[in-house]
Amino acid sequence: MGVPVAIFSESMPMVVQHSFEVNGQDGIEIVTLRNDGIIEFYQSGCDKLKQEFRFINKGNFTKKSNEYWIERAAAAFFNIATFAPRLEPFGQWADIIQKSKRDIKLGEPFYPDFGIQIIIDKIVSREESKLFISIEQK
Repeated sequence: MGVPVAIFSESMPMVVQHSFEVNGQDGIEIVTLRNDGIIEFYQSGCDKLKQEFRFINKGNFTKKSNEYWIERAAAAFFNIATFAPRLEPFGQWADIIQKSKRDIKLGEPFYPDFGIQIIIDKIVSREESKLFISIEQK
């Protein structure tokens, strides 16, 4: 797999700030969006790739259902797919989440049919929410 590479850039219309750091086989990318949302993207691994997205938004989301967060996960990937043509494959992850939403439980892994584990989880407070999506080869 090699060294992690940035997938976002400040040249993307939705991106207002971007940073990317690599430490060996680990990478972290932090993106601030025009809507004031933040995406933290962590990449690790060489033989088995792991990617974790953290979507951070201001606001009180404490009363949202678990189904809401699964829908938000799909919507987040649909949104990323619109940032640039090279990110269009994220729409496929969104489709997988949409099609599997009845089987997904927050904080528990689910396994699409092709050797991948996906975990969706959240942390919420009255001030902000963090939506976590982890994709890992198994």
